[in-house]
Amino acid sequence: ESKKSLSHILRIKKEPFIRELKKKSIWWHRYISPLYNKIILDVCCGTEDNYIPYLILSKNKLVGVDLSDDTIKINKILLDKLRIKSKVLNSNKLINVSKVFNKDKNLKAILVVANAEHLPFEKKQFDIVHVKWGLHHTQSIPNTLKCINLSLKKNGWFICTESNLLFPPRWITQVKFLRPFNIFRYLAIKYGPLDPNELARTPNAYIRMIKEAGFKIHVIDFKHEFECVYYITRLFIKNKNILKIAKKIDDFLLLLDFPKYFAMDIKILAKKVRDI
Repeated sequence: ESKKSLSHILRIKKEPFIRELKKKSIWWHRYISPLYNKIILDVCCGTEDNYIPYLILSKNKLVGVDLSDDTIKINKILLDKLRIKSKVLNSNKLINVSKVFNKDKNLKAILVVANAEHLPFEKKQFDIVHVKWGLHHTQSIPNTLKCINLSLKKNGWFICTESNLLFPPRWITQVKFLRPFNIFRYLAIKYGPLDPNELARTPNAYIRMIKEAGFKIHVIDFKHEFECVYYITRLFIKNKNILKIAKKIDDFLLLLDFPKYFAMDIKILAKKVRDI
């Protein structure tokens, strides 16, 4: 995955890439607007969605955190290619990000290799914390949410998109009683979509844990796509025409008002209302 991401980034041309970023629609923008001059923490930042350059181009300061050293290196290469000034800091001691940004007014991003359950920042540093597909990869979601709470300023926003355990392909590959003879889980791990250590939760479980971590839920949304047939088909078949047919079947099922609680992802927007 790191090699694919790096290969993609090395092919990027700056101006077309920035034009596409500026067109990008982010689901939570209609709830938090205008989004300018904020300090944003992107936990488990990854490389696939390019949130780091997008948020920086929206006139914000951003801190990207990921456990993978390769991910941080790839994001640094991308930012350098876009001529966005950034620096990589070590996580040996607590970082006061406001001081770092104030010291260098041209600095737009800080990148840190760190565990989401041990965020290396002084308390109440961020206006917004964003996590996409990260909580279910941590060993303890409550511990991660506690760290996020400590990192946020008063009335700060927490935005997350998480994998839904009730999404049928995920349920099939994750439930423990099927594991001894689960060919779907074996294939999902072998061909990349599934990390053997990840553990998604149900929508109600995510909501409960976020509330217990000192947040008030403002928005609950579900991914308006249903990729059940496509997801299972691609484990066995790589033919593009057959995968297109699988996607059309999913689109048809979505028209039948398939229960939202079986959607692939749950999206949550919450505000910090108390310290923990």
